[in-house]
Amino acid sequence: EFYMEDYAVSDERAGNNPLVVDDLLADIALARGELDCDIVIPFLHWGEEGEPAPRADQRATARRCIEAGASAVIGCHPHVTQSVETHAGAPIVYSLGNFVFDYFAGDPEVNVGWVAILEFPVEGPTALEIVPVRMDPAGVPEPVVVTAE
Repeated sequence: EFYMEDYAVSDERAGNNPLVVDDLLADIALARGELDCDIVIPFLHWGEEGEPAPRADQRATARRCIEAGASAVIGCHPHVTQSVETHAGAPIVYSLGNFVFDYFAGDPEVNVGWVAILEFPVEGPTALEIVPVRMDPAGVPEPVVVTAE
């Protein structure tokens, strides 16, 4: 069994940094406040592998991140793309799917990913463009070209 606490970063070793929502929100507030960052984008490794939709707790956390001052929230981990929404004028992408990944080369559902292009105008809401990509059998992404017939 895998317990993320067994692999947590410490002063003695590299490791993961488990998501602690209150710490995340405090870091966003610190970045916006004391550090005076113009743009803050939490990039979160979260969610259930293969699930097409985020969990309710992820939705709540993403919205709290925006309310704490995040400019956008971007997620990854499920190996499939998930939904996109806007909260208080800021985009939330719950999962980008896969970009460069060949572990499931024969599974078409996980051979798809998104590139999120964000634009932060001085005035007005953040703009988000999603560019779909599909991995070739070697796991290298190529833009999905949509043609009209």
